[in-house]
Amino acid sequence: MPRLTPRQQHRSNAEAQTPREYFQRNVAIPLLDHIIMCIEEQFSPSAKIATSLLGLVPSVLCSRNINLSAATYNDDLPSPELFEMELTRWTLREMSNFVEFS
Repeated sequence: MPRLTPRQQHRSNAEAQTPREYFQRNVAIPLLDHIIMCIEEQFSPSAKIATSLLGLVPSVLCSRNINLSAATYNDDLPSPELFEMELTRWTLREMSNFVEFS
């Protein structure tokens, strides 16, 4: 069984009766909690919306529909009513640039 110290500063030191219980309390459970938190953060609804906005990257702009994800940020846009027109202009511009380089 690992040695327990009276004052632990840099890691957990939960008491346990067996080495297996010690490992579970101090290593396995905190590790699994951390992994679950990271996965939940990675796939949260706001992360999905933010990831869908990667469609604004010029190379992807012509092949995706980002209107739904952009609606989330209507309050942050200076003129939300012009968003679709600006998006169409950028799409046409990028398509013409793509055709020139092909």
